[in-house]
Amino acid sequence: MTYIQRPLTLLTMLSVLALASCTISPLAKYRQIAAPAAWIEPLPFKQAHDGKLTDLKNWWQQFNDPVLLQLIEAAQKVSPDIESAKARVIAAQAAVTLTEGQLLPSLTADASASRNHNGVVFPTGNTANISLNTSWELDVWGKNKADKNEKQAQLSGNSALWHEARVIVAAQTATQYLDYRLCENLNNIAKKSTESNAETARLSNLSANAGFLAPASASQALALAAEASSQFKRQSLQCTLMVKSLVALTAIPESDLRNALAKDSAVMPTPKGITANQIPANLLLQRPDVLNAERNVAAAGFEVTVSQAQRYPRLSLAGNIGLTYDNTMRTFFPRTTGKITDGTTWSIGPVAVSLPILMQVYEQPI
Repeated sequence: MTYIQRPLTLLTMLSVLALASCTISPLAKYRQIAAPAAWIEPLPFKQAHDGKLTDLKNWWQQFNDPVLLQLIEAAQKVSPDIESAKARVIAAQAAVTLTEGQLLPSLTADASASRNHNGVVFPTGNTANISLNTSWELDVWGKNKADKNEKQAQLSGNSALWHEARVIVAAQTATQYLDYRLCENLNNIAKKSTESNAETARLSNLSANAGFLAPASASQALALAAEASSQFKRQSLQCTLMVKSLVALTAIPESDLRNALAKDSAVMPTPKGITANQIPANLLLQRPDVLNAERNVAAAGFEVTVSQAQRYPRLSLAGNIGLTYDNTMRTFFPRTTGKITDGTTWSIGPVAVSLPILMQVYEQPI
């Protein structure tokens, strides 16, 4: 026996078409800010790395220092800030995938079985039922699409923050490394100064013993030698602390790190091709914080659109097809049904509270 329901009347179809022609315009638009029509200065060089992994690594290669690249790569692998930013990117990607699924029909399967015993007259019977249920919410007001756009904007913003974390870690590592190389140079200068003052003190002592120099002058030379020796020890200690900092930053064993640092001791990396006579206007395009702020504005606008759409009825199509087996009667009963719901249930209470709040959330990032 087959049951078919057809609730779609001509009036219902016309209503669906009329509703489909009405959508909520998203508020994720940008305010017009007065700005000059053109930039009068030429762009002397292109953007540094365009937010790409390979380009960022190539940018640091211009220092021509393999140890620097090794330290940056090691620091980025163990940085908790980068791991946290990466986790937020993965979560945002999952949210985008989830919202994309809301635009597609959903399919569920149900299965049930029962065993009945109705006494002597009717034999014991087994009943089994299998059905497939499908539902598709028609995105009449653009809610699901706006939700997807919101999650996509959040993904772009989180990706920018991940890139920002990588850039910050690389810059911190490079700064720490260059400070250590500078410390090595200062340590060498302090060492030579100590040796020079020690030799001066020795000669002054010999001259004073021979009567060619006043004892006070010899004592002064000895004091200068002691001061230079103390300065050399302080400088050496500072370099040692910097090595400890690099170990903590990169998680490289100290013995391995010292071996790597000893290859080009006291050699300052010199970058090639970096000129800063002018700052191009499009330099802002590669700043992750600016991109993240712009994406937050877009996400807030789409969130307002989602909130507005929740004030209106939802229209969805649903249907199921199933197969029932009853061994008492030894028959199969295929069943097919279809229905359309017009979503006449309204939710007024929360909307009046949530929409104004979301409007403030949209205003704040701007």
